[in-house]
Amino acid sequence: MRKAILKLICTGILCLWFTGCGFPLRQVVSHNDIASMTPKEITTRAVEAVGGRERWDWNNIPGYTIIYYQCDHETGVHRRVSAWVVSYNKCRIEIETYRGTEKVTNLLLIADSGKTITYENGKMVNEVKDETERNFLINSRLQAYLHEIPGPFVNLDKKADKAELLGEEKVLGRPCYLLAWKQPEKEVRISFDKETFYLLKVEVIRKDRHMVKYATRYRKFGDVFFPSIKEMYVNGELKVRLLIAHFSLGLPDESLFRME
Repeated sequence: MRKAILKLICTGILCLWFTGCGFPLRQVVSHNDIASMTPKEITTRAVEAVGGRERWDWNNIPGYTIIYYQCDHETGVHRRVSAWVVSYNKCRIEIETYRGTEKVTNLLLIADSGKTITYENGKMVNEVKDETERNFLINSRLQAYLHEIPGPFVNLDKKADKAELLGEEKVLGRPCYLLAWKQPEKEVRISFDKETFYLLKVEVIRKDRHMVKYATRYRKFGDVFFPSIKEMYVNGELKVRLLIAHFSLGLPDESLFRME
């Protein structure tokens, strides 16, 4: 009973925390008086700021554990996602979905030894045998945050040759370098803190859609830094907020992948 009450209190606190809003407006400071750094130098420093490319080569990481909270501001639904990952072929993902303080569903996915089983509210729902469906299912559960911690960071220097240094701007009150490059049907702009070289904003501009992702806070997990709070806006409206509660590298306990 005490645990149930504590969980309700924690959930309530998260609901209150997630309700905060505010859309930080972009303020371009200078397009002419720019430091002598090139886009390649800026993105290289950004990769180093989150531990370097070798640190985030997923092929060399033995495994990791992550717990994060996701709030959908359109629906009012929030989720607690826990994942223990060795690889896409071996992982356990738990998703608790709440509306207010009421738990709506509890989903569980376990993949191991070529077998993937999903459970809902404690009952087995499906054994996924089709590889394409299986990969999509696992990706859809993991990509919400894992592929951004810090996946795009370590690939930024590959795009630097196509990037243009537009100038400087303030993001969340911090002076930043503003880089941009154009792709078919969209323009991508990214902003790096001038002091720490942390990536603070990714902006994707399309004809009918303007999406902005902010990394509003960085935190140290073990010996690396990466965003612990992120917000996504679409056409100026806050859509999703994410909070990482725990992240650690290392092999998860083998018992977590036991299928019942």
